[in-house]
Amino acid sequence: MRPNSTLKTAIMRGHEILAQKDVRDNSYYYLNNAHGDVVGLADVIGNVVNSYKYDAFGNIVEAKEQIPNRFRYAREQFDPITGQYYLRARFYNPVVGRFTQEDTYRGDGLNLYSYVQNNPVKYIDPSGYSSIACSGKSNPYEEFNALKTPEERYAYLMNKVETMDVSS
Repeated sequence: MRPNSTLKTAIMRGHEILAQKDVRDNSYYYLNNAHGDVVGLADVIGNVVNSYKYDAFGNIVEAKEQIPNRFRYAREQFDPITGQYYLRARFYNPVVGRFTQEDTYRGDGLNLYSYVQNNPVKYIDPSGYSSIACSGKSNPYEEFNALKTPEERYAYLMNKVETMDVSS
């Protein structure tokens, strides 16, 4: 951290984004769909505090937020000022379904601004350089919602977390 700065949120990562902790030490766990989109955040009791819906290209169709969250479509960081997602190598604009900078790798086709071979349902691009197939895992958001008691929801969330504390 920079001198005289204040930590706002610590992000816990494993193979994917797992949880965030705010300055008041409240933890929230990320809920993703099979595409990898963040569809919700839940508190430690299991209450869903944020929920999101997207179209195929990542435009936010519906967002209900009680706490700040920058990770959205395909688990990527969303910039609310530009309306774009940061994919590490370049920015993606979901309104036009294209990157805003040229791809430096020339091997994936003639269109250097193309996002996931124009097939955002089947692919994601976590690096900004090349697309990969979605995992196709079951939908944990539906699994989570099927649990009735706070104890069941807490146990479910704890089983999803690989202990790793990284602050950002």
